[in-house]
Amino acid sequence: MKYCVVYLIIAACFTACSSSNISKEDKLEQYFKKQGVEGCFAVFNNGKGSFNMYNLSWYKDSSAAPGATFNIFNSLVGLQTGKLFNPKSTLKNNTNTTVFDSAFLQNDTSFFKALANTIGKNTMQTWLDSMGYGSKTIKTSVDNFYNDNSLTITADEQLGFIKKLYFDQLPCNKNAMNIVKTLLTKENNSNYTLAYAQGGSLSKNLSHNHWVVGWLIHEKHPIFFVLNTKSATNKANISVGIVKSCLKDLGYMM
Repeated sequence: MKYCVVYLIIAACFTACSSSNISKEDKLEQYFKKQGVEGCFAVFNNGKGSFNMYNLSWYKDSSAAPGATFNIFNSLVGLQTGKLFNPKSTLKNNTNTTVFDSAFLQNDTSFFKALANTIGKNTMQTWLDSMGYGSKTIKTSVDNFYNDNSLTITADEQLGFIKKLYFDQLPCNKNAMNIVKTLLTKENNSNYTLAYAQGGSLSKNLSHNHWVVGWLIHEKHPIFFVLNTKSATNKANISVGIVKSCLKDLGYMM
């Protein structure tokens, strides 16, 4: 059973909704074609209990390594297990000592590798099972399994996970979740608050996979979104732009 079915069924998950709750947004394809990528984009409007969806089959069935979006999970486990205490906690990676909040904002690969090694494989597996994250598999090293396709996740599962984080419904203490939610916030103004994480990886066929997952506070209501793209070359720098274009086209961020 998919993660989103388990965690969103009460909150009108698309798998439990009638087709009237899902708007297929084929018009959003233009933003993917313009950048030479393929993929999916989905928005769940929590206030309305409705989905806007481009490429439904990709959203449900296509999975990929989470890449740096796994920093969300890694951080939660680090805080929950006492490997991190607050945003100013430090870890030594290689010869450098790095501060947690700075590492999170910069997607510091070496910091999160060090954190995963500090957490350890057995503890990481316990939390993967507890939170039902993606395929829940660690087939390779604990500091790289989320990049090398050992662990994969669907867009549906990514959206379910980020929604649970927002509403403090993950099996973690509230302080840990609040710290991560604050670190995810990228824009905060009088019109909206935008929070997200992004990350990429190489798929097994060496195509470039990229994610953006997060939420938008629009008119005091949360709207959750996920973008997943694939391309022959690395186009990570255009992913947030696609998200914003799609959100604006759907009437958000105005």
